[in-house]
Amino acid sequence: MVGKAYQDPVGTASGWFWTVLFSVAWTAVGWSVGAAEGRGPYDQQVAEQLAKLNAESAVVRAGAAEALGFLRAYEAEGALMDRLKDPSARVRRQAVLALGWCGGRRS
Repeated sequence: MVGKAYQDPVGTASGWFWTVLFSVAWTAVGWSVGAAEGRGPYDQQVAEQLAKLNAESAVVRAGAAEALGFLRAYEAEGALMDRLKDPSARVRRQAVLALGWCGGRRS
């Protein structure tokens, strides 16, 4: 072992092969779930956040509104406008901010 440099397994041809194979398989699994439902990863995230807008917890609703703004989910405009009547000021605030990012003419 003296004088022999350490060789990173990822640096070898077989290491790269397994890294690429795993990456492709992982991506294919993620995309196949979305493809089975007829939507991509973005659409899945928007749908999840839209569902969370109706959660019991105000913290969850506020987080969902914030996420929809960051995602610039233009199709969420109607749901975010409905949250302007939320009993929680925190949710109303996040809905207003999200509408600033992704609202259309109605908002």
